[in-house]
Amino acid sequence: MLNLLPEAYQSHDSSRLTLLYFTLSALDLLDALDDVLTEKRKAEIISWIYSLQVKPDDEHGFTRCGFYATDSLPHSIHQNHGHIAMTYVALSSLIILGDDLSGIDREGIIKRIEAPST
Repeated sequence: MLNLLPEAYQSHDSSRLTLLYFTLSALDLLDALDDVLTEKRKAEIISWIYSLQVKPDDEHGFTRCGFYATDSLPHSIHQNHGHIAMTYVALSSLIILGDDLSGIDREGIIKRIEAPST
């Protein structure tokens, strides 16, 4: 999931984090997560998910915090903001993978959710 999607699925690249979430959820429901993913691979996936986290900055404060869907599309400063649905699937995926969520900018996400839509 972390590499580029096969050509037939590249039109879904902006949903890559969502695809990952549904894949992990299915494996977890089937009690097959540990059969399919090594601890090393889980750590790589966790690291990739954290790379999608948008943290506060001096210009926009908390208004862009959360997670975006993929790292393979160009992100300009105007597009670099978290999305509530992507934030949900990122957090859910991290929990499924057994992460302790210590790398989450909780304050940023809470303030972004509380903030008016921008």
